[in-house]
Amino acid sequence: MISRLRFSRRQTLVGSLALAALGTGTAYIGSADANDFFKAMVHNELPGVKVSDATIRAFSEDAARGSPRHRAAIRVLSMGCRMVGYSGIIAALGHSFRFQHFRRELLTRFLFATDFFQLPDPKAAELQYVGETIACGNPFAQFARS
Repeated sequence: MISRLRFSRRQTLVGSLALAALGTGTAYIGSADANDFFKAMVHNELPGVKVSDATIRAFSEDAARGSPRHRAAIRVLSMGCRMVGYSGIIAALGHSFRFQHFRRELLTRFLFATDFFQLPDPKAAELQYVGETIACGNPFAQFARS
């Protein structure tokens, strides 16, 4: 004999609220974009440096145009930042060489894409986005003068 499940009104209400909260949380996490990860990374890795949201947004739009593999990684990291924060991402992936390399590459690209190296004191003035470097990205390169 099969018995029917009988839920009380309280169980039905609690189950409905839990399902609604789960759906809302999933929608919030799923709506993460590249800006979330870059903003958390820049503020964590460059403490005290003034960076506007417009500068981070401009860089994240340019960086997201990269390879599809980078776009997917940035999206997953952005969702992770929304779930556990940047410190949680570092705690989970901090020992991974691939993550360290990826993070350093993005931070280097960000510094080259702003006026960080042109400012006498980057903590005194706000960084401005100047665009991705096209030629040699080494600020210490010494070229022959003609």
